[in-house]
Amino acid sequence: MLEKLRRRAREKMVVFHYGGDTIAELLGTTDCTARKLGLEQVYSKAERTRRKTEREATATRLLASGSLTIGKDVFFMSL
Repeated sequence: MLEKLRRRAREKMVVFHYGGDTIAELLGTTDCTARKLGLEQVYSKAERTRRKTEREATATRLLASGSLTIGKDVFFMSL
């Protein structure tokens, strides 16, 4: 894949618009490395799904405990 990109770049000026998962793959960044480094853009689709699930579980737990309330287009958190 990387060689194909290099060939296209040599043929003409190419502007790349890749997602974080593609960049992670090209750089060989593992999900474990992304977590350790706190990367917020460069990680796989599997890691994206895991993070989304974790955020939703946290929000559900906070809603159930009453620590998080929902207003119009706004979340309020009790400290």
